[in-house]
Amino acid sequence: MAITTTCPACEAGFNLPDELAGQMVRCQRCEQTFVVPMPPESAAPAPATTPPVAETRATDEAAPATLAEVPKRKPPVPVSGAGVGWTIALVALFLFSVLGSSVFGVVWIIVHLGPPIQAASARPVLPPIENRDAGPRKDDRIALDKDRFKDIAVKDRPRFDKDLLDKDRKFKDFPPPLVVPVPIVVGFDGRAFINGRTEKPVGIDDGKWNQDGPYRLHKIQLQQGKTYNFHVSSNHFTPRVQIFDGDNKLAECVGAGPLQAWRAMLAFQPKRSGEYLILINSVERFPTGFFAMSIAPENRPVVATAADLTAKTTYTHFGQLRVEDPLEVSPKKYGPYHEYDVTLEADKDYTFTVVGQFNVIPVLQIHEDKRVLEHVGGDRKIDFNDFRVAAAYRPPNSGKYRVRVTSKDFGLVNYTLTIATKAVAVQTILAALDGTGAFVDQRELSPSDPKLAGRGHYKAYLITLEQGKKYRIEMTQKGVATSLILLDPIEQKVGDVTGAPLIITAQRTGMYKLRVAASLPKAREPYSLRITTEP
Repeated sequence: MAITTTCPACEAGFNLPDELAGQMVRCQRCEQTFVVPMPPESAAPAPATTPPVAETRATDEAAPATLAEVPKRKPPVPVSGAGVGWTIALVALFLFSVLGSSVFGVVWIIVHLGPPIQAASARPVLPPIENRDAGPRKDDRIALDKDRFKDIAVKDRPRFDKDLLDKDRKFKDFPPPLVVPVPIVVGFDGRAFINGRTEKPVGIDDGKWNQDGPYRLHKIQLQQGKTYNFHVSSNHFTPRVQIFDGDNKLAECVGAGPLQAWRAMLAFQPKRSGEYLILINSVERFPTGFFAMSIAPENRPVVATAADLTAKTTYTHFGQLRVEDPLEVSPKKYGPYHEYDVTLEADKDYTFTVVGQFNVIPVLQIHEDKRVLEHVGGDRKIDFNDFRVAAAYRPPNSGKYRVRVTSKDFGLVNYTLTIATKAVAVQTILAALDGTGAFVDQRELSPSDPKLAGRGHYKAYLITLEQGKKYRIEMTQKGVATSLILLDPIEQKVGDVTGAPLIITAQRTGMYKLRVAASLPKAREPYSLRITTEP
C-alpha cells in the first residue's frame, strides 16, 4: 500500500511505500529532509527510534528530530497515479509539436510534467545520534549568535566572540595582544608624512606606552650620521613626541602653540642605522586628538644667502621656513631658520622687516660680534601686526653681518624679508647772488647728512642762474677732497668735478640744484663754498 505525500519545501508529490511511514527521507529535487506521515487507516504511533537509513551523505548535517520542527505547508491534491501524469505530458507534447516548439520545450515538459519520483529512489537520511535531540543545527546556532553579537558593544566583542566559539575556555585564558607599532614608509628622498589620532586601544597590553594617556606608536628606519627633523602639528592640544631605541628614550620635545595652532619639533641624529620607535601623545592626555607629522632629513645650506646694501638701498627676499631647514636648539622653542650675510655701512640707519602668515610669529636675529640683537613679533592677539616684526639698526662698523629669520613655537611659514636704507632728509639751502654776482657760505657736513656713492656726505643748494652767463663754483675743506655736482632746471647733470672748481656757462635761465659733498674729516672742519660770476 502506498502513502501519498508532498515535500514541505518544494511541494513535489511522492507515492511512498507504507513501510517508510514515520521515517525521515530526503527529497531528490531540493535535498530537504522530511518525515513520512503515517497512513490514515493506521492509528499506531511512530516508532520510538528511527531505523538506520540505507545511505547517508558525508556532508549532511543534523536534521530536525520531530515533525513539528519542520515548516508545514498545505499539501496539494494527491495524484491518483502515473497514468494521469503521462496523459497530461502527451497532450502538452502534441500541442508543442503542432506549434513547432523546440526540443528544449519537449524536454522541459517531460521533466516537469512527468510522474512523481518513485519511493524507491528517495533516500532517507538519519541525523547523527549525538545531535538527534540537540535542537537547532550548529550552523543555525552560530547564525543566531551572530545576530545577537551585532548588538554587543565594541569593547565587549572580543570576549563575547571567544565565548561563543569555545565555551569551555574563558577569556582570561587568552593573553592580551601586544602593541604593534605602525610602520612609517619613507620616500626615496628620505621624507615621510603621516597623520592619525591619539587613542588607547581596547583589550591591548599597552605596557609603558599608555603611562601618559592615549597615544600613537610608530616605527621608522633611520640611517646613521644623518640628522632628521620631526615636526608634529596637532588639533587643539599640546603634542609630545619621543624617540626610543628599544626601551631607551633618546629624544623628546613638548610642543607649544599660540592661538589656533599647536606644534612640536625636534632634530635627531641616530648613532646607528636601524629601526626606531616614535611615540606621540599629548600633555592634556587628550583622546582621539588628530595630528600630522612630517619627517625630513636636514638640508643645511653651505653658505648663507648674500645681501649687499652698499650697492643698493633696498633688498627683498621671499623665503620659506620648512621642515628640512636647520633647527635652532633652544629652550625658547624656536623653529627652523634661514640665514643671510648682509653687507652694511657704518653710521647708517637701516630698517629690517619680516612679514609672516597667520598663526606664525616671526623672529629676527642680528648677530653683532659677540651679541645677538633679537626682535620677536607680537603675541596673544588676533591682529595682522602680531605676525610681523620690524627693527631699526645702525651698524657700528662697515662689513658683513649675520641675520637669521626664524619663528616662535616651531612655526613653518612663508615670509618676506625686507632690508632698506633709512631715508634721510637732505638739507636744502637757498642761495642768492649779491649785487656783485657772488655767493659765499660756510657749513659743516654731519653723519646725519645723506651720502653720495663714493663721495661722502652731501648738502644741496638751490640757486638761480641766467642763460649765457659764465659762473665759477669752488668748494674747499681742509684735509679732504671735495666734489661738486650741478643739475639744471630739468634735472639734467651739467657739471660734475672732484678736487677742482666747476666752471660752467648756463644754457638756460632757471633754478639750478648744486650738491656739495666731502668725506667727514677726523677733526670736524667747516667747508667753504664760493660762487662768482665770470666776465
